[in-house]
Amino acid sequence: NEHIESSEMRRVLLDKIDQLGEPDSTILIQKFYYNRNSNEIAKSISMTAVAVRARCSRAMSKLRTLLLEAGITG
Repeated sequence: NEHIESSEMRRVLLDKIDQLGEPDSTILIQKFYYNRNSNEIAKSISMTAVAVRARCSRAMSKLRTLLLEAGITG
């Protein structure tokens, strides 16, 4: 069932994002789930937009590694 697979994938993804810790998990969730830009995220977590972009980039690399370790590719 595709719906169950999608739901399970979402659960795993959120679990891996949570493993990144703060502020990385907040940055990724605000960016990809709430479609906020770096300036909006920066204001909400008291960082600069440049710092948010740098953390987001590093967090995405870490997330890719975590997902690969969990056997999730793509």
